[in-house]
Amino acid sequence: IKWLLLHFQADLPANQGKRFECCTETLASLPEQAVVVDPLGGVMRIDTGAISVELNGPGQQGLFQSISSADGLALNQISGPVIGNEVNTKFHCEIGSEGWEVLESGPIRAVVQTSGKHVNGEEGSWFDYKVRVYAFAGKPWIQMDYQIIHREAHTDQTVNALILELGGVTHPGSAEEVRTVLGRSNYATNMQCSESGGRLAHRITAEELKYQGNEHSPEIMYGTFFTDWHHPQVGGYSVTLYQAQQNFPKELEVSGEGMSVGIIPEGIGLVMLQGMAKTHRMFIHLHGPEEQMEQVNIRSLQFQLPDRPVLDASVYEHAGVMEPLAVADKAGEAERTLVYLADYRAKADGILHWGDAPDRAYSEQGRGRGEW
Repeated sequence: IKWLLLHFQADLPANQGKRFECCTETLASLPEQAVVVDPLGGVMRIDTGAISVELNGPGQQGLFQSISSADGLALNQISGPVIGNEVNTKFHCEIGSEGWEVLESGPIRAVVQTSGKHVNGEEGSWFDYKVRVYAFAGKPWIQMDYQIIHREAHTDQTVNALILELGGVTHPGSAEEVRTVLGRSNYATNMQCSESGGRLAHRITAEELKYQGNEHSPEIMYGTFFTDWHHPQVGGYSVTLYQAQQNFPKELEVSGEGMSVGIIPEGIGLVMLQGMAKTHRMFIHLHGPEEQMEQVNIRSLQFQLPDRPVLDASVYEHAGVMEPLAVADKAGEAERTLVYLADYRAKADGILHWGDAPDRAYSEQGRGRGEW
């Protein structure tokens, strides 16, 4: 074995290091609540022990039938994602004929994937998509990667919206009993709150970041962007958009009736070129009535910037899995060249440019027809 991908659960102390060892001579202990993947007649069910996720089958519109917690909270009205074109015709994602593929079946982590088209009964189909859903043993949350792919016949296509809506929670009383929260960051998380189910919404745009984000490097942690719906008797749910500031425009809206996730906000008019694919990651977290908002915020931040274990370079050198690595005596000129390549290439924020910034050399060749 030259390389090994290993998933395990670990308790990490705050602001401290911790050492782990992988041993092949002892049997690994399984989690008390293993994550289970169960395909039932085309419908895919994932159970983490804390939440249950039911995914639609081939030919059905929308990704989810329901997401429910072991405490009894159930999201049973989930629409989309729905994509809108230049004239605002709506196309609903439809599960492809192959259904869901199980990439990992647990017991620590489950990953399922499907792909298909967005469809409209009268207008046909528009834009491909691919989606992956990740679930974890004993955890009351899932992670989702949603990718839209431009394989249409015409080169330039304008995406006017990409919206996911969540709601349908059955609870006693009225929407005015629901607490709504919207959290967004600029160094620290600022949380707006309504104790009477009031509508809260925020859209992240270039105009906003021009004044707020000019001190942030595009490649570092900016903060978080989440909404939370909470009923004092049945609990609640929150949704976080991954690195929303870097991937603007993004929008979140929450009220006593439910939540709307603007992966691409309504009316933006995002022009995508043929061959482009853009992936959007989000985090859906179900919690009990006693959950404090600061804890929801912490989970959201941990999704944005998870702990990443790092092996010392000498470990790779000792293992001999690569060409010899000069980890002790470094060549100054080579190191400076690598730093220069990393620091001085173009960097930009925004859904079209983050990680793939405009390039001056290409622009000066005229490939952008006068644009970057």
